[in-house]
Amino acid sequence: MLRELDPIFQTLEAHSGITIANAHREYMEKLILERTVGMDISASEYNALIKRDDGELSYLTNAAAVNETYFFREEKQFDFLKNEVFLPRTGDTLNIWSASCSTGEEPLSIYALAKDCGVRVSVSASDIDTDALAKFRAGVYTKNSFRTDGSKYLPLIEQEGSWDGDKMTISPDTLSQINIFQYNLACQSAPPVQDGSMDIIFMRNVFIYFTNELRLRILAKMSKSLKEGGLLILSINEVGNIDRKLPPFEKLHAGVVYYLRKSPPESLKAAEKKPLVVPVIKKIPEPVRLPPLPKPAVTVTPEAEKMPKPRAACSPATENNCSIQELYGRIKDSLDRHDPSSARKSLSEKVFKPHEMEFKYFFSALIYIEEKNKDEALGQLEKAAMLNPSFWPASYGMGFLQKKAGNEAESCKNFASCKRAIESYKQEGKKDFDFLMGQFSPEYFEMLCTNYLKGTGEGQT
Repeated sequence: MLRELDPIFQTLEAHSGITIANAHREYMEKLILERTVGMDISASEYNALIKRDDGELSYLTNAAAVNETYFFREEKQFDFLKNEVFLPRTGDTLNIWSASCSTGEEPLSIYALAKDCGVRVSVSASDIDTDALAKFRAGVYTKNSFRTDGSKYLPLIEQEGSWDGDKMTISPDTLSQINIFQYNLACQSAPPVQDGSMDIIFMRNVFIYFTNELRLRILAKMSKSLKEGGLLILSINEVGNIDRKLPPFEKLHAGVVYYLRKSPPESLKAAEKKPLVVPVIKKIPEPVRLPPLPKPAVTVTPEAEKMPKPRAACSPATENNCSIQELYGRIKDSLDRHDPSSARKSLSEKVFKPHEMEFKYFFSALIYIEEKNKDEALGQLEKAAMLNPSFWPASYGMGFLQKKAGNEAESCKNFASCKRAIESYKQEGKKDFDFLMGQFSPEYFEMLCTNYLKGTGEGQT
């Protein structure tokens, strides 16, 4: 081993949680040496580079992730999923998260099997490896993704795509049903999934990379994301290393398949009842607005002042079929009347499609801002930006909230990200987010970002 490269591996582990095994270290050492020679820098200089350059760190992380996967891997677990979970729940809707999805074979297998069993599923899929996610979004698979293990279920995948020579392309309609996003399991931030919303989380073949301490931290995150009674499925080779009693999980098995189930607190088990939800009543302080916009001079006549404000075209009876624009109109109307409860009700009744989830978190942030809960608002905006890095309204909102909190470094980082996203947005001729800004243009927000980065703060109200 080349010990002079140890600091680089330590930086990689601190970022991603990945501990390089001896069998993989030789490959990684060779790759790092090629990078340092090509850049004409030393190992210590390369370590400094990855600490400040997110692009190079991402390159190294992608190389370190071993993306060995295929459709219906560990067939016995899919037998369990079919017979013990899906078939008894035919007609139900389940939320499932593939938390280390690699190039997508696992979440596609889950989706195809659920569809065959008559179960409606909302599938989320994440991975730290941006290259793997790009391949997933492309949806093109070779015969290496089709193995003997899992072969009895492979016709289900073939129904979701078409062969061209030795390559299969998954249909765009199928891919659009899966919410794909990048997420680092080892990071401190919460995942962009709703707390307590997941029925099942697959997190297979990743624990082998992590220390015991990091495993416990990740299990705590998974527990927070799962519903009571929700299942956490690890690889057959990994679950044996998990303690049988690991609150709030209990280790169970169906035949040879072991899995973890999130259990309610012991006091609730003894009482054999559901937890009592006690509403927290907070005094609503004066509202904060996002984004901070200079108000145009408008003359309001006494007659106009008395007139009721128009509402969005979407009625409560058809709320869950509202377009995003119509829903925003209702939420904005409620917030203008300082009625966050009504806004939250409108948000809860909307059924969001996978490609709309960033709007859900953005609207939730607006409601938290009305309630002056800036920490929760910032968390929702972070989730929106994670799901869609080009969603510049979220970057702008984070920059503004962090600036108000005095966190200049993070504020500048988000204003710079927002500015880059707006530049791409304009170049591509997009209008997707214009409705959120009212009469103000993307160029106006680009100007605000520039001024904030220059330190002028021009445009604040």
